[in-house]
Amino acid sequence: MEEGKKSIVVFIVLMAIAVGIYVWSYPLNKGSLKITSNLSNYLVFFERSSRECFESPCEITLKPGSHQIKVQQDGYFPETIQTTIKRGRGKELSFELKKIPNLMVSETVPKKKNENKALPQEINEQGTLTYSWNENADQLAFIDQTDSKLKTWKNNEIKIITSLKGVSNKLKLNWVPDNQNIFGQEEKVVYFIDTEKASRKKRILDFTPKNLMWIPETNNLLVNDENSNVYQISIMEEDEKEMSFKLNLKNSAWENKSRLIFYDHNKEENQTTVAAMNIESLEKTEILTKFNFPIDQVVSEGGKIFFHHEIQETWYELNY
Repeated sequence: MEEGKKSIVVFIVLMAIAVGIYVWSYPLNKGSLKITSNLSNYLVFFERSSRECFESPCEITLKPGSHQIKVQQDGYFPETIQTTIKRGRGKELSFELKKIPNLMVSETVPKKKNENKALPQEINEQGTLTYSWNENADQLAFIDQTDSKLKTWKNNEIKIITSLKGVSNKLKLNWVPDNQNIFGQEEKVVYFIDTEKASRKKRILDFTPKNLMWIPETNNLLVNDENSNVYQISIMEEDEKEMSFKLNLKNSAWENKSRLIFYDHNKEENQTTVAAMNIESLEKTEILTKFNFPIDQVVSEGGKIFFHHEIQETWYELNY
């Protein structure tokens, strides 16, 4: 009889332990995520699963740890947010999906860039190897052929920055958005130049940059190689890393700090595709495909994206 009681007690203890382990490992080993959106019907993707939400907020349960939460709906740009879920805790995320636009004829003509602005009178154009204005066209960087020095001009004053011997007129100078640093490039050779410290560093890349554009609100830039692979170069860290997508930066413009709008024109099929790439989530979204619509330029200005029709000589803009 005693043996029977012991067996029952052992069984009860084991069952309690099993229940405790189950409760700890499943119901309690979870966290909740409340999702709010500007839409009332949308798909949520998480942990290789998806759920259709018919109202906002929408609540899901997730394991503790780091998760990518993606919300999408037809006709809107998808949005992805990286978040961390803690055991037994709740969290809220808000998504503001933006409608995918269409193209309409624009009444605005984008301004021309400053590349063709004339040199100041005190600078001899014949003795200038190469030069570049900054975005505001109030500072000029140029290489003086007489002494092979990089100099800057501002408010009628010329300042010597550093020596750049052995370079040619193929050297391209690009002002960093902070208006202090300059990125120089000739073939595979790149220069990181600090105008305040009057210093420069030289580096040789494994490829020759073909196109480049600055990432908004940063001192980093994107560059293409000859195969349209995209690399990100950090001016402060003076290094580069390859991105996991291909895109012709010459046919691209920033809509905001993370989304690039770009076009691709297939001459054989006479077809133009306009799409968006989020460089943070690496999500590509097609905006439209049109036949007999050759585009030869895209420009970002005043928060709008403009496309130039090659044959019509007309500007179009994305309309939300």
